[in-house]
Amino acid sequence: MPEKTEAQKKAQRKYMQGKATIQLVIEPERRDAIKAHAAARGESVNGFIGRAITETMDRDNGGGVVPDMGDTAETPQNALERVSGGGATPIPSGAETPSEAAQTPAEGQ
Repeated sequence: MPEKTEAQKKAQRKYMQGKATIQLVIEPERRDAIKAHAAARGESVNGFIGRAITETMDRDNGGGVVPDMGDTAETPQNALERVSGGGATPIPSGAETPSEAAQTPAEGQ
């Protein structure tokens, strides 16, 4: 993966100024299942986790409004490339559920 340009670095710093990070420690297999689940729905991992948190908090609060976690608009392939460092494995065609996507080998494997 080519190194980021100064303009890309500046844009990323600007974007991150209004953000906070949370570290999540999980087993690699669970991480892979989360990636496959999010990708099967056309979401980034960050978007999926944010949605899962928002929906759970909303449910736990009896349907009250929870602030939107937000996510940047991106294609599923861009999301995969971002979270996998560019070595994205395509989701197999014909996989209709996250379980199928996680269990079906990608084309060429």
